[in-house]
Order: sequence, then C-alpha cells, then structure tokens
Amino acid sequence: MSETRKVVKVFLASPGDLNEERKIAKAVVDEFNELLAEEFSYQVELVGWEDTVSVFGRPQAIINRELDRCELFVGMMWKRWGTPPDTAGPYTSGFEEEYQRSVERRSRENRPEISLFFKDIDSAFLRDPGDELKKVLTFQKRLRDEKILLFEHFADAPEFEKRFRRCITAYIRRLKANEGAEVVGQGQVPTAGSASSTASESTNSTRETLLSIEGTKFLREFISKTEGDTEQVPIEAVEVARFRLLANILQRPGNNQFSLGVHDANLLFVKGDHFTFADLELQWLVASGLEHFPDENVPLWRWVAALDGFADPLFPMYTIIGSSTKTRVGALMAMRLISEPFPSNSKLKRNDYLAIWFAKDSEKAVKNAALEYLGDCGVNSDLSIVSQELDGNDNQIISTAAVAIIRIKLRNSREEAIRALYDLQPTSIGREIVTALFSSDAALSTEMLLEGIGHESSEVRRAVVGLLRKRRGLPNEKAEQLLGDTEVAVRYEALMSLVEAGRTFSDDEAKKVLVRKSVRKSLLLLARSDPPGAPVLPNPPRDIQVPWR
Repeated sequence: MSETRKVVKVFLASPGDLNEERKIAKAVVDEFNELLAEEFSYQVELVGWEDTVSVFGRPQAIINRELDRCELFVGMMWKRWGTPPDTAGPYTSGFEEEYQRSVERRSRENRPEISLFFKDIDSAFLRDPGDELKKVLTFQKRLRDEKILLFEHFADAPEFEKRFRRCITAYIRRLKANEGAEVVGQGQVPTAGSASSTASESTNSTRETLLSIEGTKFLREFISKTEGDTEQVPIEAVEVARFRLLANILQRPGNNQFSLGVHDANLLFVKGDHFTFADLELQWLVASGLEHFPDENVPLWRWVAALDGFADPLFPMYTIIGSSTKTRVGALMAMRLISEPFPSNSKLKRNDYLAIWFAKDSEKAVKNAALEYLGDCGVNSDLSIVSQELDGNDNQIISTAAVAIIRIKLRNSREEAIRALYDLQPTSIGREIVTALFSSDAALSTEMLLEGIGHESSEVRRAVVGLLRKRRGLPNEKAEQLLGDTEVAVRYEALMSLVEAGRTFSDDEAKKVLVRKSVRKSLLLLARSDPPGAPVLPNPPRDIQVPWR
C-alpha cells in the first residue's frame, strides 16, 4: 500500500439553513480520513465558505478561488435560496454562482463531479412558499427539465449522513479504479494492426477512463459489432451480460443501485471464459455474488479466488462500502461461513468495523448479520458493543445479540455461557447451542440446572428438566409445577420424574397432562368428520415415548 496520499478537495455549497448538515458532512469526511484514507491512498479535504480567509476583495471571489481547485462539488438546499453575492452581478445567490461556475468549468475541463442533495420540504410550506422557497422549487424544476444532472432527496440529518457518506466513498472508489486503469494502460502492449489504428488504439487505451483497459477494449469491439450485420455476426447473451456489468461500474448519485441480474451473472460464469476481466469487473462480480448470497443462485467463489481473496481477507471491506444493504449482509454471511478474520494489514481495525456495523443509522439487516457473525467469530473484546444492542426496541436484534453473547462466552467456559443464558433469557435459541451447553452434564451442578427450569426458552427447559430427571435431581414440588408447562416434552419429563419417584397416574390423568385441546379455525379443518368437542391429540415428540397412547 502506498505511503503517500493524494488530496481530493470537495466543495460544500449551501445556503445558511443547513448548518447541521454541514457539520455532519465535516464529521463524515473526518471519519473517512481516519478509517479509509490509508486504505484508498486518498485524503479528502472539505472546503466551504467557513474556510475562506478574510482578505480584501469581493467575498464570493475569494470563495470561488477555492471552488476552482475542487474536484467534487456537493450542493445542498432546503427552503432558503440565499443572498446575492454582490450588488450588481448576474447571480441572485452565492449558491447559484457556485453551482453555475462549477457547471461551466465541468463543460470545459470535465471536472468537477457534481452532486446535489435536496432536503424534503413539509407540505405546509409548499402551500404558501415564500420568495426564497419559490426560487428553490424553480431550480429543482430546471434540473428536471434539463435532464443533465441527477439529484437526491433526504428527509432528515441521519439520512443525509448516509447519502453523503455514500457519495464520498463512491467518488473515491471511482478515482481509485481510474488510477488502476491508468497503471494498466501504461503497460499495455498495442495489438497488431495498421500503424494508424495501432496508434489510435494505444492513445485510447491510455486515456483516462473509469473503466478498465479490458473493459474499454470490449466496449469498442461490442459497439463495432452492433454497427455490422448482426445476423451474420450475432450478439451473444454473454456479451450483453458483460455490457451490463460494465454499466454498473459507471455509478452516479441518483443512479447507483447495483443491478446485475442473476441470469447475467451466471452467463458470465458459464460462458465468459474467453473474456479477460479486469480487477474492477471482478470486484463487481463479487458484489453480485454477495448481493444474492442468501439465495445461493449467483457464482461467487471463483471471482473471490481470481482476486486472491482467500489469501487476503476480501469480504470485510464489502461490509462497510457495499453498494447495497443486501451486498453488506451477504458479505457478513460469507465471512461467517468461512470464518474470515478482519484484515491485519489495514489501518481499519476490528473496532472500526464494529463501529460502522452498529452505527445508530445502520440498517437492521446489517446489524443482525453482524451479530450472527460475531456469534461464530467474536471475541471477548466484542462483548461491550454487542451488549449495547440489548437496549434497543427491536426484539429480533435483542434476541440475536443475546445469542451472540452466549456463543462468545461459550468459547470461554460453559458455566459462563449458561450464566449469560439465564441472565439474558433469549426466547429463541437454536437447539445446537442448547446441546453444546448441556450435552455433558457431569460438570454442571444440580443447583445450576434447577435455575433453568423457568427459562423463557422451551428448548432450555426441556434440556435442564431432562438432565434433572436423569440424575433424579428434580424436586417433586418443581415437577408438579412443570406439569402445567406449555411444552409437551417438559410436561412429559416432569410426569416421568414423578412416576419414577413413586407417584401413580391413571390413563386419563396422564392424558390430561400430555394432551391439550387445540382450537382449529381453518375452514378445511372445521369440515373434518370428528364429532364436535372431540379432543385433538397432538403427536408426541419423536424422541419420547408416551406409554398412554
């Protein structure tokens, strides 16, 4: 990894009613520089009117000097349009001058990149907009009519933070990809052909491009093919699939959802052997595999191997800058499957990943997948951040966090894990965890087992009552109470414990304990031929024998 960093200047333009969002933007840039700058070899410098040095001259002209050095222009608007930058100029606000100046510069120099964000406006303001809001709405209409620039909306500060973070990371990723293409282009050997075509192709290959050298070469050949007789030289489905893959690389705010379909991904896997994929394309193929990872219907591991992802952990980075929530979740699931560790050669440390996964605005699906990963691969130092998820309002997240804590503690000792099981009382816990906790009961005291007979989980109650019965350690008064348990297996163990202690039950008494009436509401089941009021006898659990049936 390079020890030097390139500085990327980002200009932040807005009227004065978005101060909170400006502070958030500064925090996002600081976070990027701290966590990802070394990873990408790019340092972001945020520039705005706050950074203008007070010197003699028109204030906006001083701001414009900084603006003209920036590579990315980010504009934000809400209800205010702003004040004119001078008394006699053509612009009605400083924002208008900054935006128009950036658009004109882009037409000349192909820079800066421009991203715009509009904060949602309450309908009450729209019913009677003032002069400034009318100008904002007119500006939005102009953008829609011109159709040269996409813009995004956000509802509140947390949503802006998410969108701005994505804007910055996506732009840096494109710069990094472009940098890689330039390196490849410098070492490209011209293909055989005429002198003029070779010179032209060589020039095009080394030209700055967001696509790889391999990708641009394919596109030229593909376009040439579409201009010919497609009946004689038909366009193949796999070529269309690669065309879509390359289109995904050219993401922009407002049009940045990964959309390589399942069919295309499989075509590139099965019939793409004659293609030479650049690393950037392989990265997007990995992203496609991760996006569809839960369905297991898109290739993944071949592309991971092509990127040497088994030697150097690849998935962690997708968990924080994945193109979609599904991609991030898929990356966490893949990490869990192969027990992939965190990268050791990156400035981004374990706690940095955890902070991003469990950030306040992180998606529920990402948090849940991260908790499941930590359940399998977590360490003691992760317990504090996992425990914070117990204080939330989402029952699924709380349950998954509790199970993760138990699994982490189980790697220390069974007693510690069982104590956490009793303290946290997760209602849903896998049978395999219960088996791991209680499979070897010799080391567990009767007192510890007795603490579990009132647990929220029927799996836990069933396990501890079975072990207590086996060692004849279930007191009769406790067994009597458990005859009313909601779980038939627990009732059975309690019943058998009392029988083994000398208590006798008639067939009818035993049936009343083990068989519970069930109300059937299905019209189909109401039509059955059983007489009205007949008890519904459930099948006993497969691993117990009920002597009264």
